[in-house]
Amino acid sequence: MLDRIPVDQCSPSQVQALFWMLGHEFGVPATQDVAGTLLFDVRDKGYDVARGARFSGTTAESSFHTDNAFGQVVPDLVALLCLRPAKKGGESQLISAVTLHNRLLSRHPDLLPCLYQPFWFDRRGEFLPGESPISRNPIFSWASGELTVRYLHYYIEVGHQKAGRPLTRRQLRALEVLGKLLRLPELRVEFRLRPGQVLLTNNRWILHNRTAFEDSVFPRERRHYVRLWLSRRSRPDPAG
Repeated sequence: MLDRIPVDQCSPSQVQALFWMLGHEFGVPATQDVAGTLLFDVRDKGYDVARGARFSGTTAESSFHTDNAFGQVVPDLVALLCLRPAKKGGESQLISAVTLHNRLLSRHPDLLPCLYQPFWFDRRGEFLPGESPISRNPIFSWASGELTVRYLHYYIEVGHQKAGRPLTRRQLRALEVLGKLLRLPELRVEFRLRPGQVLLTNNRWILHNRTAFEDSVFPRERRHYVRLWLSRRSRPDPAG
């Protein structure tokens, strides 16, 4: 966590320019939607997840996930700048996928292989003409010697519905156990970002959640974050 960009001394455009430059110190910005957005506004837009929206445009709890779990490429890092927190709620939570993986390995070794097999993910409308509205990827995988996780439970449920491939009993059991681990308070950290603070997380092995929130009735006081997806300039050495 970086504390902090002086939001009370800069204009909104200056704050976002500082955030943009800061992001380049950690990686190369990646597009976050089919429109090619690089700096993404995370705030309530009145959308409904049940109607195909992404959680970032709603007040609903996002549940633990990794960003772009349904995409072709998983961002290496997620950077979040807090411009204004919510009136109530909207806490950030983080949990280590490495811890989850090792808990499963030690206590449920029979279920872990299932999470290395592909699941269907709904792409939330983020696809070009001619592309499939769903993607197929495992929850756990390895790349360049690093554990990588792709996960958002609701997107998996919808993905399997759209694929016409109901989750098997084994898949349901594996997801159930994973969900129970995600709900253990002792495995996660929780905090509330203040204006100007920047949170950077490794999107390959850290899952994050944003709790449900209540916004102010005044537009200028409503929750507003800005997000960058970043790709590292170099990947870890597989032998290192």
